[in-house]
Amino acid sequence: MNQSNYTIEKVFKNAINQINEFTKHHKEEHFYAFAIDSGMLCLSSEEGFQKIVEQYSKDWLESNKKAKSREHLLDDEIEIIKDEYEFCKKSTIGKNQLDSNKITNLEEYIEYWLKIENKVRERNLRKGNPYINEERIEAIKYNTGNWPYQGFGNLNFESDETSYETKEKTFNYQSYREFTDKLLDLFDKNKDMAFSQLKRTPDFKIIKTRHIY
Repeated sequence: MNQSNYTIEKVFKNAINQINEFTKHHKEEHFYAFAIDSGMLCLSSEEGFQKIVEQYSKDWLESNKKAKSREHLLDDEIEIIKDEYEFCKKSTIGKNQLDSNKITNLEEYIEYWLKIENKVRERNLRKGNPYINEERIEAIKYNTGNWPYQGFGNLNFESDETSYETKEKTFNYQSYREFTDKLLDLFDKNKDMAFSQLKRTPDFKIIKTRHIY
């Protein structure tokens, strides 16, 4: 067995142990996908994702149903608006924007900002809540950032039986992406063993995440 496979199998075994431990606390949920995202082990269940969608829907309504007023602005929002105003004063386009809207001070800019913000809210309300739209929900269902159990565990590259020299050679030999792809292939080929204690939906998927840094 070569060194890279040796390391992958050790990480694979450790990940399975974490999955089994996680499963003990989520026996009644039905899981539809597994992924590795930036070294994190991620799972999503139908029940957990539904709660996420319900929270998104509630947050969307809260942020759009009422017009925003000056007294409702948070301190950090005011700081952001202030920074925008200072930037506008220093740029040609910004100065033209201020002049065309007859803005001469910060308070006038805040009122201008609120007017734009409330127009956006009105437009959003006309379009409707996106989190009751089946196509929208399906579009975010397989994005690990929307999963209830993103990062329930982590890849463990440490092992008493794996020397630093071995790990160093492994990661010089293949990129992190190649490593995780091979690891996910192992999960895909051994689903019944790796997820033996997990309730899975018939269309359970192994997801390969991709980030551009």
